[in-house]
Amino acid sequence: MRVLILTTDAGGGHRSVAKALAASFEEVGGPSCHVSVVDFMAGYAPFPLSRTRELYNFMMRHPLLYSAFWASTNVRDGWALNAPAVGLAMEAGMRRLLREHAPDVVVATHPMAAPALVSILHRRKVRLPYYTVVTDFGDVHTFWAYPFGELWFAPCDETAYHLIRSGIPRERVVVVGYPVHPRFARPSRPAAELRRELGLEPERFTALLVGGAEGVGPIEEVVEAVAGAPAPWQLIVVTGRNKELKERLEAQAGRWAVPVHIDGLVEDMPSRMHAANVLLSKGGPATLSEGLTCGLPALLTSVLPGQEEDDARHFERLGVARRLSSPAEARELLEAMVEPGSPILQEMLANVARAARPLAGLEVARHVLSRGTAVTAPPIPPLVGLRVLRQRALQKRSLLR
Repeated sequence: MRVLILTTDAGGGHRSVAKALAASFEEVGGPSCHVSVVDFMAGYAPFPLSRTRELYNFMMRHPLLYSAFWASTNVRDGWALNAPAVGLAMEAGMRRLLREHAPDVVVATHPMAAPALVSILHRRKVRLPYYTVVTDFGDVHTFWAYPFGELWFAPCDETAYHLIRSGIPRERVVVVGYPVHPRFARPSRPAAELRRELGLEPERFTALLVGGAEGVGPIEEVVEAVAGAPAPWQLIVVTGRNKELKERLEAQAGRWAVPVHIDGLVEDMPSRMHAANVLLSKGGPATLSEGLTCGLPALLTSVLPGQEEDDARHFERLGVARRLSSPAEARELLEAMVEPGSPILQEMLANVARAARPLAGLEVARHVLSRGTAVTAPPIPPLVGLRVLRQRALQKRSLLR
């Protein structure tokens, strides 16, 4: 079976989930399962949609701008126009993508793949199974509920509730957890050995600091607070694609009072996480879910306005993450965590053990492969009838209250 996974590099989460799913499909499906992961925005969308990653990176550095963009597009009155309009604009690129990959089934980790695909399928009168893997927690953006697809795989019950409230049939929503690569659940070597390979002390308490794929947030300020004075811990810093940040930190390497290992964009994030005792991260759901799978409690260094607020609240409710009010608080909490028998650390570790769902990706793969090429949800007209679907969503919302 040929499985096409549609994703985008606008943020690291969609891509990391796509990679996790690819590995899971290959593990479950074996040699007969051929998986392709494609950035359908960068490679096949017209300008400016083709520059989504660059636009996203710009807004990451201007959180208020991102918040305004997120809120302005997350309105149900605009949903019936915005989504199909984008789909029609991407129709030519999606036609080329399907021609090049000829999939038997399509799985998407970004919501805008649905309107782009449905326009082609409806116009050509072609039936193709399509699945959505939701990569956010809580009250997700309305585009995730675009009314086309076989199943929606939700990371938690709350997300499933919001999808159903937005008009997705209850029987098409499956709660599986947040897919992460199987390597996050399977340490390759003991933590002490992994630390030694990074040039760190093998038995020292280790904190891992990341700012997502783009290396955003108050990373420099946190490094200064955590490593600027002597302490019984050491630090791994991952700056992602932010080369300027990596260079600035490396230029200061001689002045840190604790051991510090600095990385840029890494392919082997599982090893970094398995080498750590605690994760310091922005509120992105992918990194937090990967850390949860690795058994790491999290300290949230920053939370982007918009969907990350719901993501962060989800992990806080689970008791596996704490939001920092300032970089200085990171040092205070680390000091409490390194104490022998630390009650804070023990409580968070117990919550992590209860909350982790490391097999989510494998569960998605089993669901999809077991259904084969069967199609039970025919493509809808990209423009006609969306008002009726919206009314159906509002009716379901009233029933659920």
